[in-house]
Amino acid sequence: MSERRTLQTRGEVIEEYSRDFPAEIVETYSRPLPGAMEPVPTEPTPRSRRKKRRGWKGLLILLAIAAVIALLAAGVRWLIWELQMPNDWGEDDYYYYDQDQEDEDAPITIPTVEPDADARLELAKDRSHALSAQEVYRKVSGAVVTVAVDLDGGRMSVGTGVIFREDGYILTNHHVVAGGKNCTVLLSGGRPYAAKYIASDAGYDLAVLKINAEEALPFAEFGNSDALSVGDPVYAIGTPLDIEMGGTFTDGIVSSVNREIQLTSRTSMPLIQTNAALNNGNSGGPLIDSYGQVVGINFMKLYARYSTVEGLGFAIPSVQAERVVNDLLIYGEPQPEPLLGVSVLQVPDQLAEHLWGLQVKEVTAGGAADRAGVRAGDYLLAADGKETLSSADLLRARWQHHVGDEMTLTLWRRGEILTVTLELTEAVEK
Repeated sequence: MSERRTLQTRGEVIEEYSRDFPAEIVETYSRPLPGAMEPVPTEPTPRSRRKKRRGWKGLLILLAIAAVIALLAAGVRWLIWELQMPNDWGEDDYYYYDQDQEDEDAPITIPTVEPDADARLELAKDRSHALSAQEVYRKVSGAVVTVAVDLDGGRMSVGTGVIFREDGYILTNHHVVAGGKNCTVLLSGGRPYAAKYIASDAGYDLAVLKINAEEALPFAEFGNSDALSVGDPVYAIGTPLDIEMGGTFTDGIVSSVNREIQLTSRTSMPLIQTNAALNNGNSGGPLIDSYGQVVGINFMKLYARYSTVEGLGFAIPSVQAERVVNDLLIYGEPQPEPLLGVSVLQVPDQLAEHLWGLQVKEVTAGGAADRAGVRAGDYLLAADGKETLSSADLLRARWQHHVGDEMTLTLWRRGEILTVTLELTEAVEK
């Protein structure tokens, strides 16, 4: 049953209907009374523009303060960097060669020992099949050692070395042992040995040490660096940064085989350039080819102050190391290089199809080349039977000789090929 009620309240009629099946449902609606005023909608109160301006003003102040702090921090950083710059810093001094910082002329007082009469560094005449990276590491890592040298003032020089004879002869860099008073060598397993000093040379940055072990030691096989080509894979093992990093293995490729570098107080020599990671402490360690043979001794990397320089490491070729090390073992110092008495252009000219030669620019009167009949304007095709496609090739050939040796040159002269023999009687002045 439904029921209707009508209520009147403040300008509107409220009607209610109710029924009781199946349960009470109440329906309610309202309508305005005749003549009643519709309520006028009220506009919202506008926000205070003054407060909004204050918010933006505070944000701008905070941004200005942050900018000032950033500029001050950059200025302080620049000032600290400038104070750390060397006094002779100039516009052209952008790149530096990093060699672990020790003065190369500092006296070495490490206890010494005389080498055995038959002690030599020998290069393998052949090589086996190419190895995987893991096989290379297993073959060579046992012969790589950490070289720790005590310096004045409680300081220590840490580098790398490589054993080249089973009776304990070790090759490293001169700058690793420069200024040293005592030297300790850590084998790959961590076993320490007191090392004795045999000889070294600052110009070529090579040094020979020796340890006495009761058993035969693992030693590395040295290969022929002249067989390297740009793009060949190479590996480095060493102790970068700290002793705890000993045995670190990195890889890369040969970036250049004849990168001639001239450094202050250092002999100019063609070097192997690589992008294998080298850092402080890798000095004196081996650069290894894919056959597991040592083809270079790592000794420096290039870095810059103004920009990032990566992948520019250098190693002394094994062919050059062999000559210097054997001079150190036999004579106690490197023997002077022979003087050829000829200068050639750095890049070759094409003389015929598949025939290239380096033009002879100048011949020293009375020198070895002059006495052998070499003339300015000739083209050099080969030295000791090996093709010469750059001036570095001629320099490498000279490296194989001592004063008193003979050297053959193959020349092209007006369409005729000649072979002459140079008697190397003069030495290069240092």
